[in-house]
Amino acid sequence: MKISIDKSGRIVIPKIVRQHLGLRTGSILQLIEHEREIILKIIENEPLLQHKNGIVVFTGKAVDDATFAMKTIKNKRSKKVVTHKKRNRLIQTTNKKNRLGEILTTLEPLEEDFPPIDDL
Repeated sequence: MKISIDKSGRIVIPKIVRQHLGLRTGSILQLIEHEREIILKIIENEPLLQHKNGIVVFTGKAVDDATFAMKTIKNKRSKKVVTHKKRNRLIQTTNKKNRLGEILTTLEPLEEDFPPIDDL
């Protein structure tokens, strides 16, 4: 995997590598220079969730606005619920139409002759 250095001498560790290694904002790395190689070693990588007094506690730092994240998740869930309800209504309507069609096709025509309206 190739990466480049920007004007300020910074490099970006690709997201897939950060996720795989559990790196996040504030992770501490050790830089080792060896001949023509640069080696980065993870010094500190505490788990984001830790047990404290019998309770699981998030010890990481929020990288975004939590309110915005919750609203986004809520909107996605709401859309799924609405889509699911619409699909169920469509299925129910189709089933009702199919049942009505079955009933109408099974009805036998009336055998009785009705007198013309003028004769009444």
